[in-house]
Amino acid sequence: MNLVDLIEGLSKELDLSKADTLNLYDDFLEILISNLEHDVEFNLPGLGRFHTKVRESYRSYNPQQKRMVIMPKKKVVQFNSILLKPSGE
Repeated sequence: MNLVDLIEGLSKELDLSKADTLNLYDDFLEILISNLEHDVEFNLPGLGRFHTKVRESYRSYNPQQKRMVIMPKKKVVQFNSILLKPSGE
């Protein structure tokens, strides 16, 4: 499913125009991104949660320079699904 399919499906389900549905989607993304930028968890009941995590610096090989480089710390977004459980549980 791509964005066009999502907007079409939501507009039919919510009985809204595609433009209104796209605005709703854009507002949702703004809220999600704003929360993550401020390190606030974003829970979607019945689906999962988005949260940020700091990935520590690490060493990696750069094949173009043919040497090891240090990759800096980086804030990354993670999603934990409540629908998909690891195998064996």
